[in-house]
Amino acid sequence: MEKQWKNKSNTRDIRACEVWVEYADGTTHTYDVFLDIDASIEDQVYCSFECPSLNNPITNFKWRELGI
Repeated sequence: MEKQWKNKSNTRDIRACEVWVEYADGTTHTYDVFLDIDASIEDQVYCSFECPSLNNPITNFKWRELGI
């Protein structure tokens, strides 16, 4: 039996994603994370993976849905 949502506007679209991040020192890292597609992807990446105390800001990032 298919689950029916009474108030679909309150559900969030959370998806498994891969995020590639490049830092100012040239290092790159790839992370598998869950992202809220309804919210700012940029804000989620910067809040999750940038550490201001290390003085090594994010210079670039890319993301893609993993589809799982």
